Amino acid sequence: MAFRLFRLSVLCAALAPAAFSHAGEGGAVFRDNCAACHQANAGGAPGVAPPLTGPHWASLQDPKEHYILQVLATGLTGKITVKGELFNGAMPSFAHLEAGDIAAVANYLLALNEVATPVLTATDVQEARAKNMTPAQIRALRRSLLKE
Repeated sequence: MAFRLFRLSVLCAALAPAAFSHAGEGGAVFRDNCAACHQANAGGAPGVAPPLTGPHWASLQDPKEHYILQVLATGLTGKITVKGELFNGAMPSFAHLEAGDIAAVANYLLALNEVATPVLTATDVQEARAKNMTPAQIRALRRSLLKE
């Protein structure tokens, strides 16, 4: 655990100052809105909420599609498999959060997974919201990005 935190701190320090700021803000928003189900370490709860860490995150971060923003902005229901475990649940939409908060959570999770990507912004969240994707469309996007 200490080594993982050390690696995360090195990664955050290497990111641009704006990315570091967003990741820090995102940790607080994550704690307040996501940790109850996904746990404080984003490791998930078996049978309840999938882990939000793992190598699959590199595949899920397509700069044009913003899977993570779609899930945060819209929510996700139905079956997905993460790290070989099937989850069939319902994650609520975080439409009540400001776009900047959703971007901060996304940046936090990407930093936690050591995914190098441009910093996501409130504008990216607004664009994701404008797509108005259904949970079925988001699951299909997930399958296409993971090539399942």
